[in-house]
Amino acid sequence: MDNLSYRITHTDIDVPTLVAYLTDAGIPVSRKTSPKKNNELITFSLPIGQYRCRWMFRCNVKDRTINCSGGVTKTFFAHNVWVFKKEALQLAAITDIVAADLVKIDGITLPTAKTFITIERVEVTRHHELPSPVTKAEAINSLSTMFVTMFANRHFRNGATHDEPGTTGLGMSKSSRVCRVYDPSSKFKEKPEHIPDSAWDALRAQCENHLRVELIFGKRELKSVGLDAVAAWDSADKIEQLIKKRYEDYCLSVRFNASDNGLLPADFQSTNPAYVEAARHFFTDGVKGKKIDSRNGTSNRFKQFMAAKGYCTDVAFSRHSHLVHGLDSILQSPLAAELPDELRTHRDLFTFWWLL
Repeated sequence: MDNLSYRITHTDIDVPTLVAYLTDAGIPVSRKTSPKKNNELITFSLPIGQYRCRWMFRCNVKDRTINCSGGVTKTFFAHNVWVFKKEALQLAAITDIVAADLVKIDGITLPTAKTFITIERVEVTRHHELPSPVTKAEAINSLSTMFVTMFANRHFRNGATHDEPGTTGLGMSKSSRVCRVYDPSSKFKEKPEHIPDSAWDALRAQCENHLRVELIFGKRELKSVGLDAVAAWDSADKIEQLIKKRYEDYCLSVRFNASDNGLLPADFQSTNPAYVEAARHFFTDGVKGKKIDSRNGTSNRFKQFMAAKGYCTDVAFSRHSHLVHGLDSILQSPLAAELPDELRTHRDLFTFWWLL
C-alpha cells in the first residue's frame, strides 16, 4: 500500500484554537467559508512519523470530518522503492501513526475507534520480474500500445524519451488515474541519508529486471466491494479478488490472439451456428458476414465466446496485433515478485520490519 486517502468522522474541531495553533507554529493554513452552507473548510499539511513525510489534511467543520492524504510507504521507510503486501497491517499502522501526530494539534479531538475511518482512495503496488530477453522498455512499449488500442480515450504516456520508456497507464488526470506501469529504477534516484550505499545498491539490483504496476482504487469502487472500512482489509481473499479483477479489466493479465488460428465456419456451425456470420464479419473487418444487432442478447454471448478465444470484438481484428503484449502470464497478481529475506528484514532499508 502506498498513497492513501481516508476520512475520519465524528471529530471535534475548535476553529479558533486550531487556526491559532497552526498560525503560531508557522504552518500555512487555507480557510474557505461557505455562508450558504454555513460551513468552513480548513486545509493544512504536516510532516508525519519518524521520517516526517508530509500529509495533507482537509477539515470540514460542519460535517466534523478530516480527510487525510499521504504516502504510506514513505511514512514507514522514508522511501517507496518497494511497497509490501499485507495491506491490512499497514492500514492499521498508518492510521495510528497519523493520529499520533494529529492529536498533538490544539483544536482537534479525534475518535478512538477505527470504525470512524472511511477509506476513500488507495494505491496498491506490485512488482513483476521480466524474463530474459524481455526488456523493460519493450514491456512498457507493448503495454502502452495495448492501452491506446483498447482504451484510446483513457490512455496516457508520460516521460518517454529515446533512452527512457517513461510511464504508461490509464487515467488522463491525476484524480482519474487507475493504473500506472513503469520502470522502478526511477525510484532509486534519491537515497535517504540513513540508508547505507551497500543496502541501497543491493535493493536496486534486486529490482533491476522488474516492472512496477500501481493500481489506484477510488471511493465508489472500494465501497462497492466492501473495502471502505479499515477492518474489511483483513480479508486477504477480497483484496486479491479486487486486484485480480483490475488486472483483467485493464487487460494486463489477458492473453490476446492476433491470428484466426485456422478457424473455419464449421468450427462455429456445430456448436454456435448463430455465430457463423458474426465471426466472418469480425475476421474480415466487416467485409463479409453480418454483425449481430447489439440489442440482441446473442451479441453479448458472442462477445464473451470470442473473448474466451482471445479476441475483443470491440477492436478490429486487423488491430489485434497491437493488443498482444506477451506479458499475460507474467502480470498475474499471485506471481508478483518478493524480496529475499536479507533485504526484506534489513533494518536500514525497512525500519518497520515487523510490517512485512
